[in-house]
Amino acid sequence: MKKFFASLIGTLLLATSLQAASVTVVIANSVCTNVPTLLTNQPVKVTQILLQNQTANTAASCQVYDCLWPSLTITNSAYSIISSYATNQVHAWTNYYNVSNGYSGLVLVDYTNNIAATNVIQFPIFSLSSPTNTQTAFTGLNQNFLNAMMVTNTGVASLTMTVTYTQ
Repeated sequence: MKKFFASLIGTLLLATSLQAASVTVVIANSVCTNVPTLLTNQPVKVTQILLQNQTANTAASCQVYDCLWPSLTITNSAYSIISSYATNQVHAWTNYYNVSNGYSGLVLVDYTNNIAATNVIQFPIFSLSSPTNTQTAFTGLNQNFLNAMMVTNTGVASLTMTVTYTQ
């Protein structure tokens, strides 16, 4: 009986901790921003996004990323690789007494390959758009964000985004 009540309480606690919450953010055109409440130390699951433009004559469009950087660019640091390969090496020479000598044999050659630092642009998880004078609902997403939800407005006007999520 105690196990039954313990599992019932555990189930109720889990159900209350998985309740959906939502956050609304207004994003100006050509701006990259984070969705405030989704910057937590634990992953969140986004279930729905409502997208609406702020002006009457333009469509709203945006790209959604899962990243920690506000610039959406990752810089990989420079590094070096030391490698080896086996080859046949031939030596021939003539000594002081004009006698030719030579040998060939297997040798191990070491070399260093220096890799320069590179910039990598992250790929968006979603590219969303909403027609003029319309609020578009993107439902059934079930997308986990492990780092933070970053959004770039790729349209020409401000947009309003409402994100429904569970933690």
